[in-house]
Amino acid sequence: LPASVLLLGALVTASAAHLAPRAYRVEAKVLVQQQVSTALLGTAPRAEPFEMLDAPARAARETRIASETVLRRDNLVSIIDETKLSDRWDLGRSPIQRLFSALRRAGSAPESSADQERALIRTLEKQIGVKADETTITLSVTWHHPEIAQQIISCVLRNFLKDRGMLETAATAEAIRILEDRTARQREAMGRALVAAEEAQRSASNAEVGSRRRSAAENRTLSADDTRITTELEDKRRAIQAAEGARQHQIGELHAQLDRLRLMYTSGHPAVVAMEERIRNTSAEPAELAALKRQEAAILARINGMGPKGDTSDPVAALEQPKVAAARIKLTTAVNKYEELLGRLDAARLELDAAEAMFKHRYVVAEPPELPKSPEKPIVLIVILAGTLLTLAAAFSA
Repeated sequence: LPASVLLLGALVTASAAHLAPRAYRVEAKVLVQQQVSTALLGTAPRAEPFEMLDAPARAARETRIASETVLRRDNLVSIIDETKLSDRWDLGRSPIQRLFSALRRAGSAPESSADQERALIRTLEKQIGVKADETTITLSVTWHHPEIAQQIISCVLRNFLKDRGMLETAATAEAIRILEDRTARQREAMGRALVAAEEAQRSASNAEVGSRRRSAAENRTLSADDTRITTELEDKRRAIQAAEGARQHQIGELHAQLDRLRLMYTSGHPAVVAMEERIRNTSAEPAELAALKRQEAAILARINGMGPKGDTSDPVAALEQPKVAAARIKLTTAVNKYEELLGRLDAARLELDAAEAMFKHRYVVAEPPELPKSPEKPIVLIVILAGTLLTLAAAFSA
């Protein structure tokens, strides 16, 4: 009888050690550094917000955020699709587990693909673990097949880094999208302002030509002195327009530079204050432009003093000149605003590149997932030792 008990106990122990369900555990660790402040194109780094949370509270927050990111339904569905868990569910399961599954399926209706997906999602939610402390986020999974466990945790790690990267740069990417849309609309507005300015200039030119023809028909032929004065007046006006256009263009560029500085500095920064002072100085009328306007006024006074012989003005042409000036002002404003938007868009793209570069340094995979060499459960040595002790006790009792 003791010999039979010993033999039966040895068989039971060997069967339990061989047929017991295996569970393999795979981990991946991500080292999370503090927010990296890098200087963007030589400028001063931004100040990071101060947090009042203590270390346990920050660890709990990181764990919660990481768990919500990893266990999101679309992430779990992508893991199921990439690893083909629906087709490989029975791979690595023990004969006892397969027997119980077959008996359960035999006693119920066949499951649809949606039911299988929901069951796999619930299983992954239980088997995937997320833990975080002040510097490390640990992702783990427990599965009955070592290769599948490694593939699952690899997908979890890849999706986690992808989602965190998108979250870190979502605000800047959305700002870039808005700026691109605004820039496209401003480009269209600039085109419309250009067409309006060309039409106003064409209309003014036609009115001026008509005025000259009527004046030539009504008045005597202009003398050589009259022609010289008229040419001199046109030259002065062209010089005034060129100087004013250059000044407006310079003011627009300075405003664009000021907006780029405000993206990186506060309003009290010396660079911002210096740029505002430079804009105020540039907005003042320069001495050369004032001198040109005085010369134009002097020439007009000379023409008016010539009497009827120099009075070649026409009411229609006089009405067209303000329209041309207004159209040019609108065109200059549209061009300046377009250049300002281009500058802000360029600064936002630089910000996105800097954020992506900082993300690579902030989240570093310290321990990649590796293929486990032995199962976590059950420990075969403990099973054999416990079975041997129970067998000896049963044989001694017999």
